[in-house]
Amino acid sequence: HMAVRTLKPRRSRRAGMTVIETTAALVISGLTMLYLSESLTRSGGALTISQRRAGVTLESQRALDEAAGRLKDAVAASLVPDPIGNLGADDVRFARLADFVAGAPVWGPEERLFLRLCPEEFLDGEDQDGDGLIDEHELVLVRSLGGGLLQERVLATEMPPLGAGEAANGLDDDGDGLVDEPSFVVRRDGQVLGISLSIWMPVQEQGLEQVQVVEYTRQVALRN
Repeated sequence: HMAVRTLKPRRSRRAGMTVIETTAALVISGLTMLYLSESLTRSGGALTISQRRAGVTLESQRALDEAAGRLKDAVAASLVPDPIGNLGADDVRFARLADFVAGAPVWGPEERLFLRLCPEEFLDGEDQDGDGLIDEHELVLVRSLGGGLLQERVLATEMPPLGAGEAANGLDDDGDGLVDEPSFVVRRDGQVLGISLSIWMPVQEQGLEQVQVVEYTRQVALRN
């Protein structure tokens, strides 16, 4: 089971990535924007906020599990770019262990995890699709099927441009060692990868439907 803990929006600088495949942190920032009534209309009013929160939580955890599961089998030298330093990477390519032949590892074809703007959105501060969310992003996994064929899967949607507690100001606003981190980011510290995913979570505040930015994190060990 994934352990979850609630932190304050301003949290202390992390002491480093030392826990492997066991840590998941839940960070809730301040309210970011009103979640307009169109989203409820689009859903037909069939789901309560609690039900939708449960759905968003499940989607986020599954997306993080998928990303962590694929990256834990990656060889460190295959990471492009190498996500070391205070920026990390929101678009990373890697190769995973596929087999052993005569005791030697065989690496699979290149894979890619990356954050991109949702197809119906423009990065302009406007709500193009009328769901009350601005500049939504999505997390995408691309895998090679051989013969030049690629498989693309969207792992998570309705992600904000930036992670929880961050502003586009060239600073480390949330004190985690990353500057202007996007809503999906991978960071390497030695043989350990830290993976963060932030998503908009619906909440009820003073009778109004709003959203908060919620961040999930995971750490995995890379293969040598």
